[in-house]
Amino acid sequence: MSHTESITALVINYQTPHLTRMAVWSLRSLYPDLKILLIDNNSPHEMYTSLQQTADEAGGVELIRNDRNIHHGPALHQGIGMCETEWILLFDSDCIAYRAGFIEKMYDIAQGGAYMTGHLQYIDEYGYNANESTKNPIPYIHPRCALVNIPLYRNLPPFEKHGAPCMANQRAALKKKYRLEHFPVDLYVYHFARGTVDATGGYHLGMAGQLNRMKRIIRNIGRR
Repeated sequence: MSHTESITALVINYQTPHLTRMAVWSLRSLYPDLKILLIDNNSPHEMYTSLQQTADEAGGVELIRNDRNIHHGPALHQGIGMCETEWILLFDSDCIAYRAGFIEKMYDIAQGGAYMTGHLQYIDEYGYNANESTKNPIPYIHPRCALVNIPLYRNLPPFEKHGAPCMANQRAALKKKYRLEHFPVDLYVYHFARGTVDATGGYHLGMAGQLNRMKRIIRNIGRR
């Protein structure tokens, strides 16, 4: 049983219709009945037209176009607010699902009481990957492919405009004793990693993300 009747997949697009097409079709090819919500952050008209074609051809895709770029985290929050299912599968536009079974396995793990299930890693206070010099590394489920319990999400701060858009949300979740559960996403999903960044020049990070990047560079220089 796929459990897809309880799950909506959410994909956010910003100027990468070629990647988003592969992401949507990879989900559709493995899960024909999965509901997919596709939100576009005000890409140029010709790119949005391409998204419309993808949505029409894949079927079962609800396409929403924002009138401005609200950025990735706020768009995830927007999509969660639109869902009628109990669970949402966050799926980055630069990901390709290449092996079936991950939704079922993530769902089974989540049924044990998890708030969020996906690739668990550790980050620093600015949202970058932790290293040996990081003090108090923060556990973080990467949202490239993650299953989220929507009722629990509503008790937490929203995903935000940030290089690690789920960081504040997940830190609050841990304080409430909501569990973050690891799942080996990479065994089922390939992530281009910098697909949207390379396509947009990092604009989607916003000024706050760029400032955090500079702060981290300055901090690391000071430790040398």
